[in-house]
Amino acid sequence: MKYCFKIIASLFLLSALYACKGNTNYRLEEGIWRATLKTSSGAEIPFNFEVTDSAGQKVIDLINGEDQFRVNEISQHSDSVLIRMPLFDTEIHAKIKDKTLSGNWIKHMSDSDMVMPFEARHGESWRFFKVNSAQEAKLSGRWSVSFSTADHDLREAGIGEFEQKDGRLYGTFIRATGDHRFLEGTISDKKIYLSAFDGANAFLFTGKLLNDSTIVDGMFYSGFSLVQNWTAKKDDIAILPDAYSITALKDGFDKIDFSFPDLNGKKVSLSDSKFKNKVVLIQFFGSWCPNCMDET
Repeated sequence: MKYCFKIIASLFLLSALYACKGNTNYRLEEGIWRATLKTSSGAEIPFNFEVTDSAGQKVIDLINGEDQFRVNEISQHSDSVLIRMPLFDTEIHAKIKDKTLSGNWIKHMSDSDMVMPFEARHGESWRFFKVNSAQEAKLSGRWSVSFSTADHDLREAGIGEFEQKDGRLYGTFIRATGDHRFLEGTISDKKIYLSAFDGANAFLFTGKLLNDSTIVDGMFYSGFSLVQNWTAKKDDIAILPDAYSITALKDGFDKIDFSFPDLNGKKVSLSDSKFKNKVVLIQFFGSWCPNCMDET
């Protein structure tokens, strides 16, 4: 009798476990999500995305201000979700459970992979704070920005362009090598928060508004480990260094020349006769670079 009771109890326990497992929601819910990527220093880079149905297939739109970047290569097996970014060699591997995602964003590079912890929750449209506090600060406009490494050995000039609207902050930072894409954030307790994730890069900017014309204690996080300091002054006529002053041929060279195989394996050289007495436009870019793709 005792043996039969043990068997019945075991069967009941197994049934309960399977029932619980069956009730777990592994569906990638449509609607808005809030996600974060964690840096090596513990800072969290927040962003939002929206899941919709397109012709029977799930698609994701990464949201950064007014910019939306569509991702349509999404696969799921049971509780495992794989989100591959178009154009850029990056992807999100995550486990889904009850309207949450947990995993990693992986960026494949030439010699290694950059891996950042990833978390997301369905139904949350806020980015930094659930409620944005009212602010009298006026950040809209153009700012002269100075970036520096943590030891202040390396400095670089930049420009900040911000637009303040309904408690939210939008804009970008521009450097001689390009801009930091479409940033979205807010101002809270005289502190500035801006972030962006476009499938290729993850950025976070924070700073303290000293007054309406000065930003101090700025921190810039890029990817898993890059950290820089920054400060800014309101400057409607701020400009970047002249591009020609920072771009030049190496000593001993008086022209650009190269040779390489084209897509058909045929050798192409800038000194080929077909280019003689013609203006040749050369574009140097990386397929992993969103700004380069925009330019192309």
